[in-house]
Amino acid sequence: IKVLGSFQLYQKKDSGEIYVRLLAESITKCESANKNNIGKSLIEHIKTHPIKPKPFPLKRNINLYIIIPKSIDAKSTSDVMSKLENPIYNDILNIIEAPCDMMNISEIIRAVRNAPSDIDVIAITRGGSSNNGVDISLFDNIELYDAISNLYIHRTIGIGHTNDRLLLEMTIDYVAQ
Repeated sequence: IKVLGSFQLYQKKDSGEIYVRLLAESITKCESANKNNIGKSLIEHIKTHPIKPKPFPLKRNINLYIIIPKSIDAKSTSDVMSKLENPIYNDILNIIEAPCDMMNISEIIRAVRNAPSDIDVIAITRGGSSNNGVDISLFDNIELYDAISNLYIHRTIGIGHTNDRLLLEMTIDYVAQ
């Protein structure tokens, strides 16, 4: 069974009790898996996606579609946007923001799939710290990998810290932790 959603594990400080919360957005039946084929099918699937690196577009007007956290107090959003809103970029950069709930993988996938057809660069940004118990492993998602790898535009992510690694990085042109 494939469950698409989020998983949270937290502990009450006063009692030490541990709680698990699973928020399922969709549930689908998948092929049966055993010890021998559970990792193999994922690896075989990834191998079917040819690596198509796309260089950064060197042109006068660049359309940047940036998927950012919905939360207005997200530090990653303010960090990234403060750099992009620099006056030196005003004449060459057209920024299209797509605010998303960064704990909702379905919403992130939908934002990637709904990217405007005339964009030159897509970027996904999120800080590296745990967000209400949901860490960046949420981005190790094969549907997100498929959605972004099918775009033949310059792909950038800014997720996590320097030592973090994601499945998504295999199809990204520029990784900025």
